[in-house]
Amino acid sequence: MILQALKEYYDRKAADPDSNLPPFGWERKEIPFLAVIDQNGRFLRFEDTREGEGKKKRAREFLVPSLGEKKGSGIKSNLFWENVEYMFGIPVPKKGKNEVNVERVAQQHETFCARIERIRGDSAAIHAAKAFCRDKENAERAKADPLWEEVLATNQSILLSLVGHGPVTNDAAVRTAVGSADEAENPVVCQV
Repeated sequence: MILQALKEYYDRKAADPDSNLPPFGWERKEIPFLAVIDQNGRFLRFEDTREGEGKKKRAREFLVPSLGEKKGSGIKSNLFWENVEYMFGIPVPKKGKNEVNVERVAQQHETFCARIERIRGDSAAIHAAKAFCRDKENAERAKADPLWEEVLATNQSILLSLVGHGPVTNDAAVRTAVGSADEAENPVVCQV
């Protein structure tokens, strides 16, 4: 009874356009960089979303699919947003460590792409995101970008963005597809 009432309250709050509450399965996340891709999934450039000066720079907030759990030390990928290793399959040297586990980074990238491949839907954003994962030259294009050193140094979250349309997570078909995939993988059951 209490769970049902809480779910109904959440549904009312999430439906309110003035509410800052993200829909179920989504979260608001500060993302410092966008990886801008074209319709064919080709990486074009990074865009810095941060504002402010020096160390007080603050990234813009985006609505993104939630992983729904802590990542821990396992390999678990977010959907459409991740760090350099997951998104591009590029090893990032860690402070105090000379070697990078190249096999682990390859698995991280495969996991990132596998989650995107499982999304069903027919929109330019979905097709571009899938094509991005299939384009083996994107890592080299990313390394040639003028913002690469800064992206690499921070190795924080990057969100895929379709040129001329904005973040892929803003696409209505993506939001519907993600909601459907979340429900299929993790059905929510509330009994009275």
